[in-house]
Amino acid sequence: MENNLSAINLMDIYESLAKALNVTSSDIEEFIKAQTYRVKKDGYHWDYKKIVIDDILEYFDLDIQDIIINSITVSHVAAILDTNSYYEFGLLSLDELFSTDNSFIRFLKEFGVTFKRENDVFKLYINDQIQSTKYTTHRATKDKCINGFMFESNVEKDSNIDHLLRAPELVIHIGRELLFTEQLVREWESRSVPSVITFKVMIDEIDGSTFKDDQQAKSKEEIMVYFLISYFEFLLFEKTGYRNDNHMVYLKEETNIDANRIVQIRKL
Repeated sequence: MENNLSAINLMDIYESLAKALNVTSSDIEEFIKAQTYRVKKDGYHWDYKKIVIDDILEYFDLDIQDIIINSITVSHVAAILDTNSYYEFGLLSLDELFSTDNSFIRFLKEFGVTFKRENDVFKLYINDQIQSTKYTTHRATKDKCINGFMFESNVEKDSNIDHLLRAPELVIHIGRELLFTEQLVREWESRSVPSVITFKVMIDEIDGSTFKDDQQAKSKEEIMVYFLISYFEFLLFEKTGYRNDNHMVYLKEETNIDANRIVQIRKL
């Protein structure tokens, strides 16, 4: 049986939690109401007594083995040149992005920027001359993964997305540090549509860097518990007004997302 935790909107969260726990959305709502005592406000000071997995299991009279979560939705913010490209190729890690003929590669070629694989690492060329910075070297070797926000409905509230609505970080960097012009970014902005792409990710595709407090390798059960609690906390914080951070989710370096796993693409 496949159960997917989905976070496109509040109703989606309630319904996917209910399915994972084999209860009703009303049961989930009653649980959230019962947990509001955990959030207290005294003037400008907020306090939160954390939900733990035993609180959930006890309330719903479940064992951890009763809960099955195979996948979650993740929402990636980008200024998109060609929506159809995502429905054809899906979301690609940098290695795969540099290896295929797609709108990203074709756009950079217009400005003389190309990529070539050498000794299993992609090198950046400008007008057939190899170029690099610490940032481009890092992206080509250690930071190639797909990432996104846990909750689609909250992406607009995150100030960290402002630069992503202009152009990809790599495009901004190439324009500023290697081409020494704003024209690259201005052209990308003029052709693109700021969007959020929501897609399905399997639990075992999630990288340990997602878990900031403890980035050691985790079992599927530990990953499942992390997201289960995060979903319940999101609903609780929405109900009580407590600060509701939108956690980032990082995929393993070589993971690509097939087009059939894209749930929706929404213009921002």
